[in-house]
Amino acid sequence: KSGISIPLTIKVRTGWDHESRNTHQVTQIAYDEGVTWVAIHGRTRAAAYTGLADWEYIREVKAGSKVPVIGNGDIHSADMARRRLGESGCDAVMIGRGCLKNPRIFSEARGLDHEESYETILNRLLEHLSAFYDERLTLIQMRKFAAWYSAGHAGAAAFRKDLFQIQDRDEVLGRIKDFFCSTGFQQDTSHEPFLMGGHG
Repeated sequence: KSGISIPLTIKVRTGWDHESRNTHQVTQIAYDEGVTWVAIHGRTRAAAYTGLADWEYIREVKAGSKVPVIGNGDIHSADMARRRLGESGCDAVMIGRGCLKNPRIFSEARGLDHEESYETILNRLLEHLSAFYDERLTLIQMRKFAAWYSAGHAGAAAFRKDLFQIQDRDEVLGRIKDFFCSTGFQQDTSHEPFLMGGHG
């Protein structure tokens, strides 16, 4: 903390395993050291991404914490974000993998009236990726995000199969645009295992 001029924030899990959960003590240490806020992911390190995040435990930690707490874990919809925020008493909630299946989750959770089109979202993503990556890596990332975003849309499996077989840049971008311009309602797939084994 003494070595930086910006706010210091930390993110922790509930503990190494269920028997060693120690987030109450961690938040007290964070407060004593001048940490600005603590984000708590509601699983232990041993649990990895299995099981469900323990929001009751997050609520208990928040109730006794002197430092602002941001709750995290299993937020896959705007309704869930608002519900977790209210039930936990947290100062905010952190959305992780949920945005990879629904990039609109942030604006939806904030109750914003306008809804960005997938084309707008994907164009902005392409712009940011192109600023940091060469063409090969940009296309890899575009395929990956488009595959995640397709979850719950009709024809998603065939789209993903096609997408990873196409090599030409214009074809890849054209296929992505065609799919999202023609797709309709997105079904909730939060109960399904996450696409492609994770989010890395």
